[in-house]
Amino acid sequence: MMKRIVSLILVVLMVAALFVGCSSDSGSPEGTYKLKKINDKSPKDFFTEMMSEMLKAFGAEGDVLDAAMEELTGKLDQLGDLMTVELKADGTVEMKSKMDAAMSEDEESESEVSTGTWKQDGDKITFTLTDADGKSETVEGTFKGGEITLSEGEGDEAMTMVLGK
Repeated sequence: MMKRIVSLILVVLMVAALFVGCSSDSGSPEGTYKLKKINDKSPKDFFTEMMSEMLKAFGAEGDVLDAAMEELTGKLDQLGDLMTVELKADGTVEMKSKMDAAMSEDEESESEVSTGTWKQDGDKITFTLTDADGKSETVEGTFKGGEITLSEGEGDEAMTMVLGK
């Protein structure tokens, strides 16, 4: 179950890097963006709440739950920005994600890097990214008010991420 949730988050993050749209009043979307919100919560709050719910579902409580949450909070603080997306003037994009590292017990986990291209059409941006394993994905999103908004899934599995400078 944990692997499924982590996989879903990673897919959404890749989609986030791909989904960037730009409105005419916001100018060019070029620049570096950082993950600011997941489902209207800070990334740290989102992950600690998600992990707490998962641990409770597996029967964790009291000191065990507190210790696990303290470890996760420390790891999130240490990792810093969980995702960055750089849109370059030449139409290339680089997305770095530390999401796997945040959920991994491996202290040596590194950022996952995907590269590719982006293309703007009005307030819509289309990204085509390829990860280190050669897997490609194309995603669309919106850019308004200097923020990139990406959405993935439906119902209980719906996730919306907001990236900003």
